Amino acid sequence: MPDHESPTTRTIFKMLDAWRHLPGYRLEGRLAPFFELFLLDILSDRFPEIALHPVIIPEFPLRIRTLFGAGEAAGENQSCKVDYAVFSADLREVILVELKTDMSSRRDRQDEYLRRASETPFGNFVLGIRDIAKASHSKRKYVHLLHRLGQLGLVSLAPGARLYDKAFPNPRRGWTDAVNELTFTVRGKLSDIRIVYIQPESEHDDPDARTFHIGFKNVARVVQDADELGAVFARFLNDWACEQPSSRDPRGKDFAKTR
Repeated sequence: MPDHESPTTRTIFKMLDAWRHLPGYRLEGRLAPFFELFLLDILSDRFPEIALHPVIIPEFPLRIRTLFGAGEAAGENQSCKVDYAVFSADLREVILVELKTDMSSRRDRQDEYLRRASETPFGNFVLGIRDIAKASHSKRKYVHLLHRLGQLGLVSLAPGARLYDKAFPNPRRGWTDAVNELTFTVRGKLSDIRIVYIQPESEHDDPDARTFHIGFKNVARVVQDADELGAVFARFLNDWACEQPSSRDPRGKDFAKTR
């Protein structure tokens, strides 16, 4: 181990590396913060022609009715979540990012709703958040989401907006009216949508379908020189790009040599 590496940092990734082979262990959620630290750098490397806005929205809700229409069996104001929504600085483009740490976790259903999202004016999904918020029991959480949309310039939500007064310290009467008073400014914005999968293996991009892939080896190349954390992260990413979870004999290489 190089002298500049923290034993704690290396131990964290060794634990993740060992536990990812266990049944039911979901590596994606545990690894997400490390990708989030470098997400803008990763996307800027892949799309150097796009200047990115610093505000990222994780778990962006895509309203069911906006995706599938009124005939969908699920409640129209429920949502499918996409791991990250990243926006261009000029708000002309949005990049929807899905993180996969296991190639077998790709699902046709998820691919389908992301495809549908790429074919839908994204401003409709921003407007759909108003309907989801009014139907949700987590009203204060949606105020935080609306606040981030305000930071992006997609909704007018001044510091003294009535919505804050009606949401904190607890939601109270008049909250829905305050949501209805918000002005969304999405016309002429978010016209280009790209779908990006960050995953162990690279695949052939399909620009016509607005679908792109960033393999772990490319991520490792971007983060390896960032700092100590990036260097350790890169080393494990290169390993994970070549080895799927549960594929390793838990008895180790020394046992295999004795056979």
